[in-house]
Amino acid sequence: MPPLQARILFARVQLLLFPLQQVDASSYLWELPTGWVIDSGQGTSSLVITAGSNSGNICVTPSNNAGSGTLTCHAVIVHALPGEANVSGSISVCTGSSLEYTAQASNADSYTWTVPSDWTINSGQGTSTISVTVGISSGNVCATPSNGWCNGAEGCVAATVFGIPDMPTIIGNESVISGSTVSYSAVASKAKTFTWTVPAGWQIISGQGSDTIEVLAGDASSYICVTPMNDCGEGPFNCVLISSNKLPGPVTISGPGVICKELGGLYIADSYSWTLSGNWTIDSGQGSYSVIITPGDSIGILCVTPSNGTGEGEQECKEISLHTVPAQPSEILGETNTIVNESYTYSVDLIPDVESYHWNTSDGSIEGETHEVAFIWSSPGLQQVSVKTRNECGESELLILDITVQESATGLAEVKGNDLLIYPNPSSDYLRIKGRNEQLNGSLVSLTDVSGKLVYSQKIELEISSNEFVMDISQMYPGIYIMSLKTTDLLVTKMLLIE
Repeated sequence: MPPLQARILFARVQLLLFPLQQVDASSYLWELPTGWVIDSGQGTSSLVITAGSNSGNICVTPSNNAGSGTLTCHAVIVHALPGEANVSGSISVCTGSSLEYTAQASNADSYTWTVPSDWTINSGQGTSTISVTVGISSGNVCATPSNGWCNGAEGCVAATVFGIPDMPTIIGNESVISGSTVSYSAVASKAKTFTWTVPAGWQIISGQGSDTIEVLAGDASSYICVTPMNDCGEGPFNCVLISSNKLPGPVTISGPGVICKELGGLYIADSYSWTLSGNWTIDSGQGSYSVIITPGDSIGILCVTPSNGTGEGEQECKEISLHTVPAQPSEILGETNTIVNESYTYSVDLIPDVESYHWNTSDGSIEGETHEVAFIWSSPGLQQVSVKTRNECGESELLILDITVQESATGLAEVKGNDLLIYPNPSSDYLRIKGRNEQLNGSLVSLTDVSGKLVYSQKIELEISSNEFVMDISQMYPGIYIMSLKTTDLLVTKMLLIE
């Protein structure tokens, strides 16, 4: 019996190995398109070939002792191999710059790009043009062309990365005579040009833009600076302090006339010998052109004497006044038993050197900046109004007043005449509740935080001779708490501040 029809199985047209599905055959006759070559396997069920340039049919006829089977063919299409990629773009690049590279190749419709490891391809991967951010490493920018079936030869362009110049070293005299001509040079790798600056009153005679300048020294002692540059930009600048020797002249002290006692101040002059009056102190800078001082208890006088190798000039002095952090208000004046949605006024005494008074309330119903404010309580319960003073030196400690806010006037009563004393408030370690023994003994005291969570509950049990209960609050987190004390005849609530 002749073999059945043979089937040619393969994955893609580029494959050169063609395995044949097994049939009842002992040999196979293969036929290929014109120009294709059978490398090995003629007569067997597997064939290794070299594809030519022509599309066509791959055919096979199976046979055995009984005869030949049916011819089977499969159409194949030959795709042209893309040409080698020609990559164009900058070959001298700067670290951090954004650039584009373009590739061209015949018979290609996509490109796979590779760049040095620390470069970034921002866009264009798969296309003929990419946008990159340059890293610090030199290397090849390469593109491999493809047409979806075949890859062409990779093309590359070598890119050399240049950075900005290094910080320069300045060579030259650091002590000069006013009116003399002196030269200064700069050395910095990767620099092409140099931009020089000299102290006010000095003159660059020649060399601006080069590594060496000639200058006419002026009277001022200050810095000569140079900034190196190349095609990638400016490198870090460097300066050298130059002392210009001249006869001492008038000197000016730069610095504030009024300073905060707690903060001190910085004062600058083109001289080196400083003095301070009273119990004011120079913290640092004596012998230099600037000093940092700590004020004393009253107005201070800061003096500086200009000097150089030639001699001393006339002393210059500056009077410095003091400001300090404002004092805390002594008392908040206003109603402590209040009703929701009614207006109340609270005030403190005017305090010298205060720029503003910062008011706030626990229910967020007020913010003010003067010594007197009026507002309406928006929430019932135990509330607080607070104030602190401010000026340019800082702010005072916060002063707090506890307020009882009721829904209405009904039941509004002060917790007085009940012989109850709760102190201290604020506190950080212990809270004491003092009252009559028969009133406290057996009472329940509890603390809740601002979220309403119960954090402390204790039944008070006192000796017959005791009239005080002590609560240990040292392990509680700092914050605002609501204390409730339920006695035999009274329910007391109070806002506590644990520090």
